[in-house]
Amino acid sequence: MEIDNNRRGQIIKAAIKRFSHFGVAKTTMNEIAEDSSISKGNIYYYFADKNALIAEVIKELLNKFEKTVKKRLASCTSTLEALNEVEHSKRKFFEKYYMLHLFEGIDCSAGNENLKQIADTASEFGANLIMSIFEEGIKRGELTSFNTKEMAELYVESSRGLFIINQNFPTKRITIDIKQLDSIHHKQAELTKIFIKALSRD
Repeated sequence: MEIDNNRRGQIIKAAIKRFSHFGVAKTTMNEIAEDSSISKGNIYYYFADKNALIAEVIKELLNKFEKTVKKRLASCTSTLEALNEVEHSKRKFFEKYYMLHLFEGIDCSAGNENLKQIADTASEFGANLIMSIFEEGIKRGELTSFNTKEMAELYVESSRGLFIINQNFPTKRITIDIKQLDSIHHKQAELTKIFIKALSRD
C-alpha cells in the first residue's frame, strides 16, 4: 500500500481540529477516524500511534506559523515592531490552537522521543527567529553589538516564563480567558520594550 499524501493530510487536518477544540488527552483515534472518514486501521498505516500523529500535527502548525510570521516580518521596519509582530502572531495561534499549548512548551512527560525532538525543534525555531531579528537591528545600526544567540535565548525564555507564571488555562475548558491572555500579552509587550531599551544605541 503506497502512501497517499492527500489522505495523510486529511488525517492531520482532522486531528488539528479535534486537538484544538478538545485537547490531545481527550481525543481518541476513533474520533479522528470518524472525522476524517478514514478507518482506524488505515490511520495506523500512516501513523504508528497517537504520539506520532501529535508530532506531525505540531510540525504542520509550526510550518504554518513560520510562513505567517515571516510574511508579516517582511514589512517591519524596526526591531521593536518585529518583536511585537512575533508576539502578536504567537497570540493569534495560541487563541486558535490553545488546547495544544503549542508555543509555550510541549508536554513530553511520556518520554516520547519523537515529541521531544519536535519540542526541541520548536524551541530552536523560536530562538533563531528572535536572533535573526536582533541581527537585522544591529545591521541597521538600531541596536548595539552583542551576542545575539545568548540574548535571543534569554528573551525567549523570559517571555515564556511570563506566560507560564501567569497562565491558568484549565485543560478541560474549550474556551479561553481572553482577559487573562490580554494581561499576559501586555506583560510580554512591556518585557519587549525593556529589552529594546537596553539594547538600543539611543
